[in-house]
Amino acid sequence: MLPISLDEATLTPVLRQVLSTPTARLVAWRLEPVAYTVINRITGGLYRLTGTATASTGTAPWSMFLKILQHAAPDAASTFNASDDQAHWNYWRREALVYASDLLDHLPATLGAPRCYAITTPTPHTQWLWLEDIQGQAATGWPLARFRLAARHLGHWQGQYAANRELPAAPWLSRRWLRAWMPSADTAALDLVCNPEAWRHPLLPAALEPAMAETILRLWDERTLLLDSIEQLPQTLCHLDFWPPNLFARRRDDGQEQTVLLDWSQVGLGAYAEDIANLVLDSGWMFWVEHSALAEFEQLVWAGYIQGLSESGWSGDERIVRFAYAASAALRFGLLAGLLLRQVHTPQHYPDIEQRYQRSIDSIFTQRAAVIRHTLALADEARTLLPIIG
Repeated sequence: MLPISLDEATLTPVLRQVLSTPTARLVAWRLEPVAYTVINRITGGLYRLTGTATASTGTAPWSMFLKILQHAAPDAASTFNASDDQAHWNYWRREALVYASDLLDHLPATLGAPRCYAITTPTPHTQWLWLEDIQGQAATGWPLARFRLAARHLGHWQGQYAANRELPAAPWLSRRWLRAWMPSADTAALDLVCNPEAWRHPLLPAALEPAMAETILRLWDERTLLLDSIEQLPQTLCHLDFWPPNLFARRRDDGQEQTVLLDWSQVGLGAYAEDIANLVLDSGWMFWVEHSALAEFEQLVWAGYIQGLSESGWSGDERIVRFAYAASAALRFGLLAGLLLRQVHTPQHYPDIEQRYQRSIDSIFTQRAAVIRHTLALADEARTLLPIIG
């Protein structure tokens, strides 16, 4: 986390935006770093600021978040290095550009984003986002049913681009995101997939069996066809990091439920249902939803999303949306079978994996094997739907 220095002169203009009071004066403040697992090297730090200020009505409390974006030097061991390419999925300035644009002005009332009070640029390689402190319930603690509503709200947003709104064309929107995120040949570890002996290990769950190798190899051979087919589908605006750590639930002033999306760093153009495929399968892969509930979770999210699209005025072919869902899920997660085989056969890494996820190694393998099995079934579904794409 980057060290930062704040003073009254820096805080006061932002504070006045928080309180919507041009004469507010800072009384006291406190800066606390927010602990998070460092994955994406664009994020150089996250802090919560709280304090009090004088306003026209007296002394008022306030709070906000400070998120630091950085263009850090590349790390050869990381797949989350920052890019200066505006169309790259990890363009480091994108989130600041989102907040500076009118893109979020077109969100439906059911879907929200944190208010951005200010964007400052302390150095050529860092930008600071001064953001609203969202008051609500994090999705990491939601019951499954609340995700149906979140998917419905997502459908309200994405469906409007088919019904009555032109897609934005900003050069800094990410493009072909799924192609960049699909497992590489190294990650897919096809040499292990092709080796019958690799499938024989006491910790390998019953959900994975040698007969799956043929399905995985076929999926690999068809990856370009499936990607090309997804990319030729009608496009919408996608968040592209739509999963529990980036979702909050809150009530609007009129009492209606709203879903708030955090972290707009990857937003771009994509096919309908790419976001919900990420939500469902990444929630399983990263243990936010237990594998025993994965099928129910998928049904809830799918039903909510289709309902939201229809309510937005979208009137497309549901089968095309289902193809995009099934194909994108299969390409991202079905091809991770080789990675799981590699992890099973490297016991020296078990302690690190257990430490990261705070689970026993056998439960980790069981969960992820179930996700892979589910996505390979989705690959079969995508093949049956492919002829309708044309």
